[in-house]
Amino acid sequence: DAQLHFDGLYQFFRDHPSLSSPDLMSWYQDESCEDAQGQDSASDGDIDIGFALLLADKQWGSCGAVDYRAEALKVIAAIGKHELDDTGSYVLLGDWADPGDAKYYKSTRSSDFVTDHFRSFGAASGVASWSGLLDATYALIATMQATYSPNTGLLPDFIQSPLAAPKPAIAGFLEGPNDGAHDYNACRDPWRIATDFLVSGDPRPRDAALAMTKWISGATAGDPGKIRAGYQLDGTPSQGSNYLTMAFVAPFGPAAMVGAGHQAWLDSIWQITVDAAPEAYYEDSIKLLSMIVMSGNWWSPDDRPEV
Repeated sequence: DAQLHFDGLYQFFRDHPSLSSPDLMSWYQDESCEDAQGQDSASDGDIDIGFALLLADKQWGSCGAVDYRAEALKVIAAIGKHELDDTGSYVLLGDWADPGDAKYYKSTRSSDFVTDHFRSFGAASGVASWSGLLDATYALIATMQATYSPNTGLLPDFIQSPLAAPKPAIAGFLEGPNDGAHDYNACRDPWRIATDFLVSGDPRPRDAALAMTKWISGATAGDPGKIRAGYQLDGTPSQGSNYLTMAFVAPFGPAAMVGAGHQAWLDSIWQITVDAAPEAYYEDSIKLLSMIVMSGNWWSPDDRPEV
């Protein structure tokens, strides 16, 4: 029934278009399935939708009720038009970030650095600018790590002025006091970045993820049960972060896979993740996706391994 359920999710996506483009999705629906917070998009959701459609094309082909490849290309084109800045160098916060609003237009979210997806978008569309976005993203990651987190490798939830003078967002920039810290957006970064290395072999994501791995494994003395729910970029636990959640633990599993010598750390993360009690949809989604990577079951639609 997997394809049946996937097609249902696809129809839900099509039933909730963003105002800017029918090929992007309104970011929030309530329990009545109504768009509850406007009809703007969130870039990370659309990036995952485009990637999912490419996976569906590879898994089932596109000769059935849904032409997955054609639909993927529509989504990819809409992302390029509405959710990247005018130079194609960074991902906007969503289609609502208007060029006339310098505060939000000239900002990006580190959890939108879904670089393995960018590779697949370039391969599927033949549009060379996705490679440019990939290169610009890794240049930005390297700058942020070298300048603001040389001892931890952590990235902040939001980054302001990504082209001119990249810096962590100020407190209260968009969501709260930890907008410039490693918080509930950036917790996804170790998984997202490491995954790109695992499917591509590119040394840039390896180096970025390895910096985080070396720090967190040392800071916890090899015990993932000590990972806190949020850190300042210098590694100080954020105020109110003294609790355990898989949103922050599980993503460090894929990051442990990028270099030799971290098998015991990876095994510990796997075990605590498997044993963890259910949380909310966000935490459990991150946990599951990280487990797919840790278990070796993640694959790229443009380079699918033989089973």
